[in-house]
Amino acid sequence: MSLVKAFNWKLGLWMMGALFALLSPLAPAARAGQEIFLSVSPDTRYRVVVHQEILRRVDDQIFFRYPIEVVDVRRHTHFKIQTGSAPFIQETASGTFGVDWQLIRFAWDTKSQEFFFQLQVIEGLWRTYAVNIPRETSTDITPLLEAGIQDQFDKDHPGCGTPETRFVQWVKPHLALFKLVSTCGKDKPIPNSKFSELSYQALFDTQKGKVVSDCLNCADPKALKQFNRYWLSTQVTPTPTPDETPGAE
Repeated sequence: MSLVKAFNWKLGLWMMGALFALLSPLAPAARAGQEIFLSVSPDTRYRVVVHQEILRRVDDQIFFRYPIEVVDVRRHTHFKIQTGSAPFIQETASGTFGVDWQLIRFAWDTKSQEFFFQLQVIEGLWRTYAVNIPRETSTDITPLLEAGIQDQFDKDHPGCGTPETRFVQWVKPHLALFKLVSTCGKDKPIPNSKFSELSYQALFDTQKGKVVSDCLNCADPKALKQFNRYWLSTQVTPTPTPDETPGAE
């Protein structure tokens, strides 16, 4: 076989394989090409991106999905942390897409190993995710953060609405402070024209994967002082060693 025929034969096989990958319902989704950078780590090694993939074709109509991934720009590896959808993703008639930057938030740790991101999944409803890069994990921690304030709803505030969750700051390398605020009816029965706010601050430990300290209706300085006491309580105090005096019994 001549070199030209061999080249054409291999090219034909490659094109058949590419066509099969696009058309086969069992094949992995094909990347459509467009990609949007959403965030970058403090050390610039990691990027969070969302890109467009072809999910399926129905006649002449193409349906897409939008994986959100962490990309290691040094090793050229990536892993998925969530899938974007409307209202965050905004598709265009030409088959491209944009994002609503007001519907996503990021909070990286200083070592670029962990971050939180919040995403509005449907109008008015936010989810909070904790991402660990070395472990390549993404965990929805919304129920863990909301549990404490929801307990208060059940006890004393049946007219409280869904709380708004905000990341406040990293307190220590693996401890993060969140503040949740909910609008509540003052008097019963509900509904009522008078309203108040119920605030709740939660200290989340990424190593333990849970809320380790909380404070209901606390001013920020009081909450930070309480959380700092928790941090100090977790530190191991060295055991003092006895004096080794020469000749002592």
